[in-house]
Amino acid sequence: MKQKKELLKNTLIIGIGKFSSQVIMFLMLPLYTSYLTTDEYGTYDTLVAIATFITPFITMLLEESMFRFLIEYKEKTKKTEIITITVMFHIIGMAIFSIIYAGVCIFFDFECQILFLLYVIINAIHGLSNALSRGLEDIKLYSISNFITNVIIVICNIITIAIFKCGMTGLFLSFIIGNLISATIVFKKLNILRFIKLRKFNKDMAKKMIKYSIPLVPNSLSWSIINLSDRVMLTYIVSSSANGIYSVSNKFPQILGSVYNFFSTAWKESASKSVGDEKYYNEIYENILKILSLIVIGLLIVLPFCYNIFVAEDFIESYKYVPILIIAMMFSNISEFYSGIFIAYKETKIIGITTVISAIINVLINVIFITKYQIWAASISTLISTLVVAIIRRKLLENHINLSENYREIFKYSILIIISIISFYIGNIIYNIFFAIFMILIIYFDGRKYIKDIFNKLLRKDNKV
Repeated sequence: MKQKKELLKNTLIIGIGKFSSQVIMFLMLPLYTSYLTTDEYGTYDTLVAIATFITPFITMLLEESMFRFLIEYKEKTKKTEIITITVMFHIIGMAIFSIIYAGVCIFFDFECQILFLLYVIINAIHGLSNALSRGLEDIKLYSISNFITNVIIVICNIITIAIFKCGMTGLFLSFIIGNLISATIVFKKLNILRFIKLRKFNKDMAKKMIKYSIPLVPNSLSWSIINLSDRVMLTYIVSSSANGIYSVSNKFPQILGSVYNFFSTAWKESASKSVGDEKYYNEIYENILKILSLIVIGLLIVLPFCYNIFVAEDFIESYKYVPILIIAMMFSNISEFYSGIFIAYKETKIIGITTVISAIINVLINVIFITKYQIWAASISTLISTLVVAIIRRKLLENHINLSENYREIFKYSILIIISIISFYIGNIIYNIFFAIFMILIIYFDGRKYIKDIFNKLLRKDNKV
C-alpha cells in the first residue's frame, strides 16, 4: 500500500505544477495563431522536432541512466559517481556538437542559426536538471521548476511576439530564457557542485550507465522520427503552411499527453521500486486505461464548442485531424506505461527495438501516401505507428509479468470513444449539445464512482504494506 500512496502523492505534486503550467502554455495558442503565420509556425515546429532528434546524440540519454541509478544507489559516494559521469558526458557531448554545428553552418544557411544551437544545448541542460531533481527525489523542486519554466516562457512570448513582433525568433528566445533560468534554479537548489568530483569517475559505473542508456537512444530517436518525418515531409513535399496546420492539430492531443506525463514521471520511479509486484502493476494498469479513456471522451466532447476560441481562422483546418491524433496519443501513453515496467526490469533494449519498428512503419506510410493525402496521411501514419508499438510492447511484457485486461470495460469505452468521434465530425451544434449532456452524465456517474474508488483504495488506513 505504501507504494500506491507514494505514487499518488508524487503524481499529484507533479500534476499540480505541470497542469497549471500546461494550462498557461495552452492559453498561448491564440497568441501563436494570431501573431504567427502558418509558414512561421510550421518552420519553428520543424526545427524543434530536429532539435529533439539531435539531443539524444549529444547526451546519449545518460540523464535517464542517472535517474534510474540514483533511485537504486542510496550511498553518497555512488550518487557522486553517477552525477559526475552524467555531467562529464553532457559537457563533452555539447562541446562536440557545437564544433560540428559550426562546421555545418559554413555550408548551410538558415534562419535563427545561433538561437537553434542555444536551443539544443539548453534543452539538454534542462533535461539534465529535470533528471537530477527526480533522481534525488525532490519531486516538489521538479514540479516548481517546470512551472517556473513555462511562466517565464509565456511572459517572454507576450513581450517578444505580441509586443515586439519578433515572430519565430521570439519563440526560440522565450524557450532558451525560460529553460535556462529553471535549470539554474535546480542546480543551485540541489548544490550540484558538491556531487561533481572528477577523481570519483568510475569506469565500471560508467559502463553500466551507458549499457542502460544506449538502447534508449534509438527509442528516443525513433519517437523523434515519428514526429519529424511527418513535419519534414509536409514541409518539403506539401508546404511549411501545411505543417503549421498539422502542428496546431497536435496541440490538442498534447493536453492528453501532458496529463499522462504527470503520472508517467511518478510511475517510472514507482515501477522501479516495485519490481515483481504483479498485483500492484495490474491495479495501476486498470486504472490508467479507464482514466485515459475518460479524458479522450472529455476532449472530444468539449473541443467542438471551443476550438474557434483557441485557433485563429488561418489555422481552422487543423480541426479535422484532431480526433485521429488524440487516439494516437492515447496509444502512445499506453506504450509509455509499458515502458515504465520495462525500465523497472532494466529491459531498455525492448523499448528501443519496438520504437524503431514503429518509426519505420510511420516513415513508410508517409513516403507512400503523403504526396496524395497530405495532412491526413501524416495523421494516420502517427495513429498506426503508435498502435503497433503498443501492441508489440504489450505482447513482450508477458515474458516478465502477467497484465490482465477487463475486456468488458475496454469494449464499453471503445464504443463511447467511437460515438464521440462521430459526434465530433458531425458538427451539428444541437446534436453536439445533446450528446455532450449525455456523455457528461455517463462520465459523471461512472467516472465519479471510479475515481472515488481509486482514492479510497490508495488512502484506506486499514490497508497495510
